[in-house]
Amino acid sequence: MKQESPFQARIDTEDTMRVHLHTESRRGKFREILGYGLVVSVLLCLWAGCKSRHPAPSPKVSIVGVQQFGEYPFGQVLTPDVVISNPGRAKMEVQIELNNRPYIPKTPISEPGGYILSVSVDSHEALSFQLVQYEFWILLPAEVHTLKWAYRPHPNGFADVEAEFLVYSPANFAYSVRDIYLGDCELHISINSKLYKLSAYQMAVIQSPYLPRGEAGILKFRASHESKKIPAGKIEGRPAVRGQVKWRDWFTYFKEEVSLSKNSKIEKELKKGYKTVMTFGGS
Repeated sequence: MKQESPFQARIDTEDTMRVHLHTESRRGKFREILGYGLVVSVLLCLWAGCKSRHPAPSPKVSIVGVQQFGEYPFGQVLTPDVVISNPGRAKMEVQIELNNRPYIPKTPISEPGGYILSVSVDSHEALSFQLVQYEFWILLPAEVHTLKWAYRPHPNGFADVEAEFLVYSPANFAYSVRDIYLGDCELHISINSKLYKLSAYQMAVIQSPYLPRGEAGILKFRASHESKKIPAGKIEGRPAVRGQVKWRDWFTYFKEEVSLSKNSKIEKELKKGYKTVMTFGGS
């Protein structure tokens, strides 16, 4: 058997150590690369997870076809619609109600009264909840006739105003004048291209067999030049009387333009006699 020399054995040992060191070096680099790969993978997963948990854009709700606090004349048919933009295509639950009852958009509304249109959108994906409410009215018709009108400009630039109007419900809309809320009755006057409002200070409920409805209200307005409420100037158009009245367990408004001249027919009927049964407000 051939024996290796000590010199050859030393060479073989050194070569083995070199191979071992080279192998260990490659394994270290591999572990380093593998470590970087794991870190990048973890970061990518975290980024993907955060992105998936980021809420989608919130849906946007708008109501069209009516205005907030809008007042519409009797006879106008309203068809409000609901528009919902959902750019993130998030899942959502939508509830639409008119006066606390389910409502289908664009369903015609023509009855006089007050309305609250509510739209709620609940989106769990967008982490949002929206509630949009519009309040509007279809005005109730009313018969309003002038009993007294006086507008006297004063040198101080303001005017004395004294006016009385007879108010009652039309034949096709039976409501009591006792349901008229005095605190919200106003006289609207346009002077020098600007609208001025004067609140009623008294309403007397009267009864007479000579009146069309048997019952009516006399609304009274006044302002002195000293109060500086109504300016002196040119009255443009016809004044209007506006009031709030209860109608079918709700409330709405009436608003009627009035003539500046007295209604001779109504005045003649009142002269036959009437009885004051109730008075609201001061004297």
